[in-house]
Amino acid sequence: MDNSAKLSAPTSAHALYEILRSVKYSDVPTVARAWVKVLDAEWGTPRFAERHGEASRLLNETFTQIKSLAPEQVRERQRSFASWCWKALTMPDSSWEDTHPLSLISEEHLNYLANTGDIIASQLGGTALAPGYTDLTDLRAQCEEWVSVLSGQTEIVGEPLRRQLLGQMHHLLWLIDEAGTFGVSRVVEHGDQVTGTLVRAAYTQPSKIRVRSEFRKRTARLTVALGLVAGALTGVGASVEAATQDLLAIEQLAHTAMPAGPSETRPPTDCGPAGAAHQAR
Repeated sequence: MDNSAKLSAPTSAHALYEILRSVKYSDVPTVARAWVKVLDAEWGTPRFAERHGEASRLLNETFTQIKSLAPEQVRERQRSFASWCWKALTMPDSSWEDTHPLSLISEEHLNYLANTGDIIASQLGGTALAPGYTDLTDLRAQCEEWVSVLSGQTEIVGEPLRRQLLGQMHHLLWLIDEAGTFGVSRVVEHGDQVTGTLVRAAYTQPSKIRVRSEFRKRTARLTVALGLVAGALTGVGASVEAATQDLLAIEQLAHTAMPAGPSETRPPTDCGPAGAAHQAR
């Protein structure tokens, strides 16, 4: 598949449609060989399993996105027709090596999947479920900066946290590389998970972060880059400053609401002389 051509696929349903259509018209004799060709991965390898797993994730996201549609009869209709995708992805009753892809996936089902994507894009366009912004350049740059920071052990002193964030960031970069196959919506979905981990770490594990002010600013830049892709923001400069202040507000709220655990001490807020001294560290 031409990855660059599919960055315009606005929803997970559209991305899954493109994948299954490529499997159907792969011009090879078996479903197994069709998936090998479409996923660009050898049969039975970890690479194949990972990439096929991401394709299956698109179905899960499609079902989740259908829940946001209105009215109820639209949700039920799209949900019932999307169910066939599970069989197309897993083939529980057939052999992958003996079945021709043309006999597995009907054009009617493909068209209905595309229609599901169109309805999601129509009702939820400009949200994280159907992002309309496909320039991932800045988001990639922010991820690469995080990978550089997390690859060392100077800024994050908690090893489990560092490894968790590094793994999540590597996968986000991988999804950016594969956005032409798995779609921009999948990038945003995983990006939300990454930024959630960062924000939570800032107020639940502050002692694991050496320079919290830099951690906060870097988190804000990533959040804004992701917000631009999701369509939630239209500018960068003021948005980074606003995001930084929002993160600080979250930390201050957590500081007043959460008791310090046995292995954590609550950080001072960045207000007044004590906060200024802490911010400078």
